[in-house]
Amino acid sequence: MKKLITLFLFAATSLGTLLAFGGCTRSGDTDAMDGGVTRRHSYDAPKVIHSTEIVALDTNFFLYDDDGSGGTGWSFSVRRDGGSFLLSVRKRGRDAVEAVVSEDFLKEAHAVILKHDLPRRNGFDEVTSGLPFQYSSCSLSVDYASGERLYFRKDGDPDAAWARDLRNLFLSTLEER
Repeated sequence: MKKLITLFLFAATSLGTLLAFGGCTRSGDTDAMDGGVTRRHSYDAPKVIHSTEIVALDTNFFLYDDDGSGGTGWSFSVRRDGGSFLLSVRKRGRDAVEAVVSEDFLKEAHAVILKHDLPRRNGFDEVTSGLPFQYSSCSLSVDYASGERLYFRKDGDPDAAWARDLRNLFLSTLEER
């Protein structure tokens, strides 16, 4: 019996060593088991953005449709393109649509950011693996002319007011053009 226990302990230790040193690898934090939480916080990221001049913006999120019939994943970006800014809108499963926008549009986007006090989330990156699509991660990244940066990523909220306001701003601007 003692030999059997010793043999079992040796086998378990060997297997544990094999798994710890290359027998099993992870390709990154995104492969965490369902329900696992990945956290990468920058607690010293500023919670107040002093600049009002946005030079680049990227965001993605899932929102329930206004009529309650379902939902849609959205990706939006704004980039400087020569002397103007290019807005890119992509609805999940469709090609991106682009339009030239003015600096006034970026001021409106900044107003939405301030309305929802999004700088308070700056530096937080915390997502849960294995959530249903409508709750999968959403993010916002904004670069300002001053060099300041606003960034966060979190579990999705398909009813998020900040995301709905940004989506409405982007889509109404796209329709105008």
